[in-house]
Amino acid sequence: MIGVVVLACAAGGRLSVTGMSSSTTSTPTDLPSAPPTTPTIPHVLPVGPGDVVWETLDGAETEEIGVDGHPDDVWNDFLFDDDLEIYDVGLSADAIASLMAAPYEWVSASLDFEGIHYEPVGVRCKGENSFLPITQKCSLKFDFDRFAELDFFGLEELTLNNMSNDSSMMHERVAYRMFREAGVPAARASHAQVWFNHVPWGLYAVVETVHINMAERWFDDTTGSMYEVHDVDFFDVYVPLFSHEFGPDDRTAIQGTADVLELLNGDEAIAALEPYMNHSSFLDYWAVTAIVGQYDSYPYGYPGDDTHVYDDPIGGNLVWLPHGVDETFYDEYRSPLVVNGEVAKVCLESAACTEDLISRMWVAQELSEEIDLLAYAEFVKAQIEELVDLDTHKPYDSASVYAEQDEMLKFISKRAVDLEGTIGPP
Repeated sequence: MIGVVVLACAAGGRLSVTGMSSSTTSTPTDLPSAPPTTPTIPHVLPVGPGDVVWETLDGAETEEIGVDGHPDDVWNDFLFDDDLEIYDVGLSADAIASLMAAPYEWVSASLDFEGIHYEPVGVRCKGENSFLPITQKCSLKFDFDRFAELDFFGLEELTLNNMSNDSSMMHERVAYRMFREAGVPAARASHAQVWFNHVPWGLYAVVETVHINMAERWFDDTTGSMYEVHDVDFFDVYVPLFSHEFGPDDRTAIQGTADVLELLNGDEAIAALEPYMNHSSFLDYWAVTAIVGQYDSYPYGYPGDDTHVYDDPIGGNLVWLPHGVDETFYDEYRSPLVVNGEVAKVCLESAACTEDLISRMWVAQELSEEIDLLAYAEFVKAQIEELVDLDTHKPYDSASVYAEQDEMLKFISKRAVDLEGTIGPP
């Protein structure tokens, strides 16, 4: 349904953002009843782009303030900052039954966030190896335009991951930060509490969805094509299998890359890739994967995985973006020069490219020390400690979390020493 977005003052001084639909929220019998406390409601309530309504809790004063409607870091970055927000998802009994039967199908739900009520919101479960059912701890995908054109701080979609494959419950937030600090286009990420029908449910990783909203923060021209690299590589047989995310489905650059890699090697291949791929972007992406131990992604997995490529109209070639960094900070003794990806193989066939790559790896390692990635990881560990214990739906015990967190901190603290043992000194 495409509805007119209504901003109305709801009970208790909250704002309500709706799409002219009836309520979808009731408490199903298989979930706990409402808790004794409710989410903290802030004193000021930002609504979205364009004019923003700021309302006092008692509804006594309302003031409109014009802001830039572009979804940039200035006004929606708080969704991914170091404060822990609460996402209270309202699901009817029918919606939960639907998600149990068909978890990847969208259902209509509501969302209470920062004192604002959004409805109807599209919600579904997500994940493959990380999948858990809705009655346990399913990862969530939100679509704010699915049933009505709702304005959630300029974002059309948002992802909340259950961290079931990450028993440290920290990898995504820390690894994505490292990529962003290195200038590699990457999602913003933080932590949040998820509630169902006003009942605290668990600790989640809030991850910016790879969507045109995210692309707008990194690229001046967002009319290009975004593809997910999921169990594919640059061979003819895989070209149709790159998962199209948005933009025109034009695979010319993907096919051109595959053609070059089939015919040429080493320096010749790298030179010939220029019209199709931003090779410098690939080397920067690869360098940071080495620092955070992202060995589950391209160019390490076979076939390639956990990556996106964006066909940038300005550069006219593919730019690399990380994805699915929940399985990072492992295998500290593994050499980052042992690869399976075809793009990486042609680099290692070139002495000049290999030297350039190793140099970039050390630059990335030095950057991780400059920004004190270890201290940031220690901060995250301390911040979420209480919520880790309170999360009774996580698929591991708290002792396992603390042990894995300590291993992660050790990985970061020893990364320079372990890296020197695999790629040589800087």
